[in-house]
Amino acid sequence: MHRTRVILLVCGLVILAQKNWACETTTSATATKDWWENAQFYQIYPRSFMDSDGDGIGDLNGITRKLEYLKDLGVTAAWLSPIFTSPMVDFGYDISDFFDIQPEYGTLDDFRALIKRANELDLKIILDFVPNHSSNEMQQADLNYRNPLVVEQMKRVLRYWLDLGVAGFRCDAVPVLFEIEPDAAGQYADEEVSGLTEDVEDRKYLKSDLIENRQETIDMAYQWRVVMDDYQRIHGGDTRVLLIETYAPPAYTMQFYGNRSVAGAHLPFNFNLITVLASDGFSAGSIKTAVDNWLDNLPAGRTANWVIGNHDQRRAASRYGAANADAMNMLVMVLPGASVTYQGEELAMTDGEISWADTQDPAACNSNSDIYEQFTRDPSRTPFQWTSGTNAGFSTAPKTWLPLAADYQTVNVETETAAQRSHLKIYKSLVELRKSSLTLQNGSTKYGVIGENVFVVKRYLAGSASIIYVANFASKGVTVNLYDFDKTLPTHLTLLIRSLQSAKSEGALFEVTGLSLAAGEALLLSGSNSSRLD
Repeated sequence: MHRTRVILLVCGLVILAQKNWACETTTSATATKDWWENAQFYQIYPRSFMDSDGDGIGDLNGITRKLEYLKDLGVTAAWLSPIFTSPMVDFGYDISDFFDIQPEYGTLDDFRALIKRANELDLKIILDFVPNHSSNEMQQADLNYRNPLVVEQMKRVLRYWLDLGVAGFRCDAVPVLFEIEPDAAGQYADEEVSGLTEDVEDRKYLKSDLIENRQETIDMAYQWRVVMDDYQRIHGGDTRVLLIETYAPPAYTMQFYGNRSVAGAHLPFNFNLITVLASDGFSAGSIKTAVDNWLDNLPAGRTANWVIGNHDQRRAASRYGAANADAMNMLVMVLPGASVTYQGEELAMTDGEISWADTQDPAACNSNSDIYEQFTRDPSRTPFQWTSGTNAGFSTAPKTWLPLAADYQTVNVETETAAQRSHLKIYKSLVELRKSSLTLQNGSTKYGVIGENVFVVKRYLAGSASIIYVANFASKGVTVNLYDFDKTLPTHLTLLIRSLQSAKSEGALFEVTGLSLAAGEALLLSGSNSSRLD
């Protein structure tokens, strides 16, 4: 990695601008990319996406009806949260039959119809695979991967759904797959006290070194990759992908990619833009730290990915602020690799307010009415907002499984499609640019911070126009000199895409030495390449 230190001139003084480092990564311009390497993955929480039968709960036929929306959005692959048979204690993450569909979501025939329609639209379907455990109604709730029969049965699950036409799997909670083995007397060692809390009921009271992030788990992921590759070799067609959920230290997470002798996951999910910003605060500096922590550790030749939300987190527009919704969507689209969108992020949907009486999430229900909001994940799982009409067009039921978010009459697909400018239209423009720009597909990357809170990304490729991302994450306006970031930029840049609050005009030229940005304003600009300074 090449690093150049940025120095700002202010009132004749040379000031080191708050660790203003610009970082570069180089990508081969001639590399041939597989479909998943620049993909737009879109997570669907089936229970909240679209209800086709009026029971207040989303289902497979509802998803099938809305596949055209995903196609129009530019989605490459839709990832479905668990749809398997389950007592629904944890809304599908407690599976009682890995080979069938939860009845309230539909049937296997409904699933086949979904796959058929997705294939017609050239959309890929990825399933959530929950390998660590099954329902607590099962004889072996915590699956024992030291038993070869368990290992083979779970591989059989993968092959079964591959036979039904899925394009791959997102594997849930993988780091806890293996625990330490007992000693000769059959006793398990105790975890050490973490010192993080004095509450013995808090899961953070003990360390978890003995029950997660084990090397055996990495090896099991490699075995799953063999299943994917063997299926590909035998049946042909496009690559079947393996995506891994892991909230783990970088040194462990990166092992999931594999090494020189063995292939691993295509993409271990990158949650840095969630976790780092939660711990360090929302700022350009913390965004840079999040990007650094992934790209600095990324093994050579592997593909990055960027996630800003999911069904377990507060919605992105609520965490970062609605004014920064476009800026964050732009960021994950302009950084190298694949992007992952949680349903509703394209609209800047925000968290719903869920009362104790309406609470469904077991993590909250197991607490009490005074503290449930500390634990609930319900606010990010409210029904998808299709229209400004009854139940936001999600369902004809008298009551939906969760209440709607309060802003559904203005934040919805119908309204944002009709508007002259909207978060949805900006999102679609971003996807279109990603698909048409060789620079974004194959270009090298340089990024850094200007001043206190302006984040800048440059994507560049020989023979193609550079793409420049500039976002002001401050609460007030600022004027920046982009030469403080990169002296090889042309004197003027053309505006391609702007965030919703921007008053600038697409197609207009802007001087790089005095670019004014409103609070939360984000821009994608273009300029011809000039020679780089080493």
